[in-house]
Amino acid sequence: MRFPHKTLFRFNLNNLSLRYKFLVLKRDRSDKLCCFPKNKFGKIVGYENDDLQMPNKIIEMGLLPDTAFKILYQAPFSGPLYVEFGDEKSRIALREEEARFIVVQPLT
Repeated sequence: MRFPHKTLFRFNLNNLSLRYKFLVLKRDRSDKLCCFPKNKFGKIVGYENDDLQMPNKIIEMGLLPDTAFKILYQAPFSGPLYVEFGDEKSRIALREEEARFIVVQPLT
C-alpha cells in the first residue's frame, strides 16, 4: 500500500539551491545603508527596489544616487539611523526598514 505523505519528503535540488542563493544574498547586506558603520563617509550608489516596496519619501527627502553621507547615530535595539548627507549637511532619521533599500559604498 502506498501512502500519499511519502511525497512530502522528496528532495528537490533546484528548490534547495534557490533557497540557498536567497539566504546568501539576504545575509550579505554590507552594502546597505542599514549596515554601514558609524562616523564613516559613504556614497549612495542606488536602490534595491525589485519588489517595488521602497517608500517614495526616500527620494523626496534628497537621498539620491551620488550623494555623500555619514551616519551620525543609531538608536539602540535596531532603532532609527540619524544620517547627515549632501553639501548642505542635511540631517534626517531613517528607519532600518527604509535604510535596507539604499545601496551604498564607502568613500576612500
